Amino acid sequence: MRVRITSPARTAVNCFKFRNKIGIDVAVEALKDYRRLRKGTVGALWQQADRLRMSKVIRPYWDAMSSRTRKTSDATRFSYGAPLG
Repeated sequence: MRVRITSPARTAVNCFKFRNKIGIDVAVEALKDYRRLRKGTVGALWQQADRLRMSKVIRPYWDAMSSRTRKTSDATRFSYGAPLG
């Protein structure tokens, strides 16, 4: 069996492409790992997503992870007694 070696961005996008076969939870975990482990650039991810026509599928998950990160960082900033404003 031949297996092609691809980039981390392509792997994350392929997980979304085949999400019905492998499960959406695996695809989301691949996207989280790509972002958390800094396996590649954001530009490389979106380039592959555009190329494989997965941008509209990945966008809601990416945005949800981005907004969750911002809320967490805001909460920790204010939880240490820093003045508001």
